[in-house]
Amino acid sequence: MQTYPLQRTFSLLAMMTLPEYIRGRRLTLAAQQLTQTDEKIIDLALRFGYETPEAFTKAFKRQHGCSPTLMRSERRPIHAYNRLSI
Repeated sequence: MQTYPLQRTFSLLAMMTLPEYIRGRRLTLAAQQLTQTDEKIIDLALRFGYETPEAFTKAFKRQHGCSPTLMRSERRPIHAYNRLSI
């Protein structure tokens, strides 16, 4: 299957684009790790595909509404993208 038809089908079924889902899912997993471990934020950023902690923090704030540091210290709720089964 070519990339475009796959992305179009995914968008129709999931009501979001494939890159949006992947980004949201990675940030969900990163938030879970952030609240369940003492792993450094920079290490989480690199593990979940971000080249800099700043890029990770910006994307994290956009999805979860707070910085990674604030989420860890205050245990804020996670805006989760759950695993999809299609």
